[in-house]
Formats: sequence, structure tokens, C-alpha cells
Amino acid sequence: MKRMHIHVRTQNLDQSIQFYNALFGAHPVKTKTDYAKWMLDDPRINFAISTRSGKMGVEHLGLQVDEDDELEALRDRLKSADMSVFDEGETVCCYVRSDKSWVEDPSGIAWEAYKTLERHGIDAGEPRSKSWDEFQNQSFDLVITVCDQAASESYPIFLGKYEKRHWSTPDPAKAIDKAFDDAFQMLKERIEKELL
Repeated sequence: MKRMHIHVRTQNLDQSIQFYNALFGAHPVKTKTDYAKWMLDDPRINFAISTRSGKMGVEHLGLQVDEDDELEALRDRLKSADMSVFDEGETVCCYVRSDKSWVEDPSGIAWEAYKTLERHGIDAGEPRSKSWDEFQNQSFDLVITVCDQAASESYPIFLGKYEKRHWSTPDPAKAIDKAFDDAFQMLKERIEKELL
């Protein structure tokens, strides 16, 4: 599925974040000292702002896709239109790894076609299973189990006083594609709502 991407250069990041929060009725999913990004579903837009140098206003437009075959189809359409396409390939831009191509429309507006190499705002290169050994000497105030199967099993006992909660979620190891993404998104939103 495609998502429209709009990147706007702004002078004052804080004022712009306040304005766009009000406009969208949502907060950014990513904020840096010179950058903020909203991932909206209605309308389906990846909207970003930054304070990088250059002319204020629309910096570039694009189409973000979820799958490799969608990106290849988009690249093929751009090439078949006799447009000069720059395949940038895998790169880091706007604090995320992406596979992208660039083209300018007849008016000189830069467009990018890209697939983000991350899921749910988490760099695909960072998540990993962690051994209990990494946590054995740490104390915790809160332990949350999220897999229904794991909650009924014994799990490592953490030393010290802590609160235990369980958030009912189907076993992600048995979920694939959309079911996994739905469970992950539900947990991500709950963490943001209740813990951040």
C-alpha cells in the first residue's frame, strides 16, 4: 500500500510542531532537534518537517511503499515515463534507513519513491532477542508480559520489588504478516499511551 510523503522546511521547529499537532490532531511519531515526522492514516500521509538549510516550504514530495515489489513497480513506471531516475539505493535519510529513488517532475519538484527499512518506527537493524543474562543484575519497577502463552508459563524472577502486569496479546511467534503487524502496533500504541 502506498502512502503520500510530504517534507516541509520550516524556520521554527517547536512552533511548527505545535501547529501541525493541532492540524492533524496527533503528535509526531519521531522528533529530533531538527526534524519531526507524523505517520497519519486519515489522510494516509507521512508528513515530515525539518529546519535544515534551504528555502522554506515544500522541500520534496514522495510515495512511500511497504513492499519491495511495489517499489520496483513504481521505479519501472518512472523510467517508462522517460524521466531521468536516480536510484540512490539503501541510504540513511531523515533518521531512518531507506531504499529510494529520486526524480524531478517537469516543474522541477523533487519526488522520491522509497521503502523504509524499518517497521513501526523501529530500525529493522536494532531489534533482537535478548538473553536473560543481560538483565540479571538490573532492578525493575515494572515487568509487563505481553504474550498470553508466556504469561501462563514460568518466566525469570526479577530481584527486588516490582509491579507485574499482563497485556493480553496473541503469541507473535505464531502470527505472520498483518497479524504480527497488528499485534505489534497495538502494543506500541499501548506503551506510548500508558508508559511514555
